[in-house]
Amino acid sequence: MPLNMPQVDDNNIWHPFSIQSEKHRNTYVSRGDGAVLFDENGKEYIDLVSSWWCNLHGHANSEIAEAISCQAKKLEHVIFSGYTHGQAVDLTQNILNHMPDALNKIFFSDNGSTSIEIAMKIAYQYYVNTGDTKRNTFVAFEGGYHGDTFGAMAIGASNGYHDVFAGLLGSCKFFKYPCITDGCDIESIESDVLGQIDDYFSSYGNTVIAAFIEPLVQGASGMQVSRPQFLNAFVKLCHQHNIIVVFDEIMTGFFRTGKMFAMDYIDDKPDMVCLSKGLTGGFLPLGLTVVASKIYKAFRSHDIAKAFMHGHTYTGNPISCSAANASYKILMRDATQRRIAKIEEFIRDNFYKLNTIECVRNVRTMGCIGAFDLSCNNDILMSVVNSLKNEGILMRPLMQRTLYWIPPYCITDDQMIRCFDTMFDVVSEVTKK
Repeated sequence: MPLNMPQVDDNNIWHPFSIQSEKHRNTYVSRGDGAVLFDENGKEYIDLVSSWWCNLHGHANSEIAEAISCQAKKLEHVIFSGYTHGQAVDLTQNILNHMPDALNKIFFSDNGSTSIEIAMKIAYQYYVNTGDTKRNTFVAFEGGYHGDTFGAMAIGASNGYHDVFAGLLGSCKFFKYPCITDGCDIESIESDVLGQIDDYFSSYGNTVIAAFIEPLVQGASGMQVSRPQFLNAFVKLCHQHNIIVVFDEIMTGFFRTGKMFAMDYIDDKPDMVCLSKGLTGGFLPLGLTVVASKIYKAFRSHDIAKAFMHGHTYTGNPISCSAANASYKILMRDATQRRIAKIEEFIRDNFYKLNTIECVRNVRTMGCIGAFDLSCNNDILMSVVNSLKNEGILMRPLMQRTLYWIPPYCITDDQMIRCFDTMFDVVSEVTKK
């Protein structure tokens, strides 16, 4: 690597979700292999956050890389309006194999935010196409994060990430997300929230376009975990009031919660599901919005006014779809399923040991996700993060309080043991100071 590469980066690149200060320097990553990243000096970092939750099978997975290479030599891209290709068709079959029969139409896009925007627009136009033009608001949950485009920000406006844009965002009614915390009476909290939602729907349900939720785990707000009982009751309540339900499974999909999708934990199913992140195994951008046939039927018409006039240049890109199909093939293997079960078992059996550390709060696990809060100031939290980085462990905090695991499925037992023991020691020592 040229000696001035970090300086060139600092001069030229504006990195996301980063304070722009002279003191900040980005770590230069030269390559990856499995669960490990390597910097320019060859130092190893175990990627416990799957590089923003999208890497399922490890960095530089050779099978996915080969699938991409083969597809790139055959067809790199084709306009997706009026044309199609085999990789997209195969991907829809793979995904719909795990969807309820009622959800049987898929709209392609570029990433998680766009899959959310599409769900919002489809829900609104569904009512317009059926003659209902009075609906003007969405329903979502406090702390929810659905992306950084304007529609996605509107239904995530309560999370603190988008405050500067508050005056530009559309209408959304927010309700408390009943997450499990130390000592809480979760059943009473859930009952109160459901009662408030029922009251709101009874009065204003005919103005609601759709209700959005991150099922079972709110990601960016700190891996906040709710119960399947609440999720099922919420969906059932929405359907009793004829409200469209959209599950944001961008983070929770592909066994992150222990099942293929978070909706697999409940009986009542959503009307739309948004997917991205792990969809391509972490290789390429791709988003999907899965739609119920009852909604799609409102767009079946010879009238152009009823068509869904939305698209992206790289919609249904064959190379991205080839990565997704290769990732799916790996995901479904018995060996991968055994690893997922092992990761879930390790996190469940070990994370609660953190409760012996004085400053640790709200230890929670869900499938292959483990998280805990630190009751300390942000300087101490960042000292923990930097100390872990020095030990070769990549963990990125959320909401200035939460540390978490969401590792790639290729992580080994030895790597997990090393990471947990190191994390336990670092949190214990740094927070004592």
